[in-house]
Amino acid sequence: MRIEAFAYAQWDSYFKHWTYTIYGSDTMESYGYTLIGPVEVEVPDIPHDILIAKTVKAYRAEQAKIRADAEEKAMKLDETIQTMLALEYIQPTAAEAGTEVGQ
Repeated sequence: MRIEAFAYAQWDSYFKHWTYTIYGSDTMESYGYTLIGPVEVEVPDIPHDILIAKTVKAYRAEQAKIRADAEEKAMKLDETIQTMLALEYIQPTAAEAGTEVGQ
């Protein structure tokens, strides 16, 4: 099947060359892409059930990544909490606290 899409270029500063991408909308310039123009692209006509299966697989992969990222953040917070709990509290003297006795 043929679809209408938009071709974009983006400079790859690491590899020092242009990369090219096709998107379905013409709103990618705010993400650093340079609009080249509209194009027609031939894409495989995928049966509905296969398209659903591939989409579900992609959602599950995204879901797993979100969970892994959240677990990593939670573990870092646990480490910070344990570090805080391990700190010894030493009562500052009046002079260290910025007050003197009788003030």
